[in-house]
Amino acid sequence: LQFQRGGDYRTLVAARKHYQRFIDEANPKPNETDRAAHNLKEVAKVSTEEAKKHFGDAEEAIRLGRFEQAITGYEASYELSRRAGILFNLAQAQRKQFTVDRKLDRLARAEDIILTYRRETKGQVSEETIEQIIKEIRAQRAEYHRKRDAEARTKEPPAMRQARESYQQGDTTGALQALDQAEKTKGNPRVVLLQIYRLRGQAAALSGRDQ
Repeated sequence: LQFQRGGDYRTLVAARKHYQRFIDEANPKPNETDRAAHNLKEVAKVSTEEAKKHFGDAEEAIRLGRFEQAITGYEASYELSRRAGILFNLAQAQRKQFTVDRKLDRLARAEDIILTYRRETKGQVSEETIEQIIKEIRAQRAEYHRKRDAEARTKEPPAMRQARESYQQGDTTGALQALDQAEKTKGNPRVVLLQIYRLRGQAAALSGRDQ
């Protein structure tokens, strides 16, 4: 086996897939099947040991507030063991790391992981629990957008406020002209530019429907 304990766990994952595919698809001779089955058993044994180690490391990282490190550990433990319960920990770690770096894709990953957790646990966890977690993740996302929009409005140039007023009054032509002016304002932060692009898309769509 090309793996030593404490090495790259992906080598173990690849070896497991290789031996299983060889047994299932290669139509090997009996002695080759026995050797592959033996190697697969050894890989499974080491995988179990390594999965426990990575899980323990992840739990310690959570305790120390090192959520990025915990994510790495949980991911490795899950890939090695395929134990669905680890996905719950992984999703929670993604949510905790979001509170640190405010990267919105963390919440998207957390939701995807929880949905996978639901499929793989097959009713072992109540729907109420799953739905509550999803509700909390979506609430985090909504709060992020609310704060971002509030921040943008404190930094937006006067032309942006004019564009918003024109749009609300149904004057899409005036809104688009004001948005062009707002975009030319020097020093616009990224959050304001995103607001400009979003409102421009809405105004352009409405303008198209009016024609």
